[in-house]
Amino acid sequence: MHSSWRWIGVLFVPLAVLLGCDQTKQAAQSVQQAATQVQQTIDKAQAQAKEQLKLAGEGEVSLATPVKTSACYVLFTPPVDGAPGVLALQSYRQADEESIPAIYLQTSTDVKSLSELSGETLAAQMFVKPDAERTWFTAPDEPVQLRIVSASDSEVTAEVVGGTLRSTSDGATHSAAGRFTAVVP
Repeated sequence: MHSSWRWIGVLFVPLAVLLGCDQTKQAAQSVQQAATQVQQTIDKAQAQAKEQLKLAGEGEVSLATPVKTSACYVLFTPPVDGAPGVLALQSYRQADEESIPAIYLQTSTDVKSLSELSGETLAAQMFVKPDAERTWFTAPDEPVQLRIVSASDSEVTAEVVGGTLRSTSDGATHSAAGRFTAVVP
């Protein structure tokens, strides 16, 4: 009887090992499927984040070092009752959301919609805050020239093509240049 247990052991142990390998393979496949699903979720989240950043626009002003913002919004108010309309490009949705670096341009216009601005060059006031120590601005009688490259009812692409910025900290001046892709918030 002792030898029959030995034979059962000889047959059972390899069978148990084979069954265990099958379960190990199944577990490995489950882990691989879960990893694939996690990677797909990460890829989807990254794509959505990139799309949201695109919706936030972007801005860059050339100073001694470029000042870049990860967002740029266009605010437009058409003319009303003889008062001019207002076009503003800014690196924040609302004033209480302003962060550094910050960019703000404002001009008046007589067009009734954003899309009518394509190809126009407008005199604008500009403020750039690259850090907490300094703000660059245009003097009221020396606006920058803001060229509207393209405009739709949801997005404006513009370039600063002329003008001078002055520093609040030491009065230094710098020629104004910049490019903006601004979206309607």
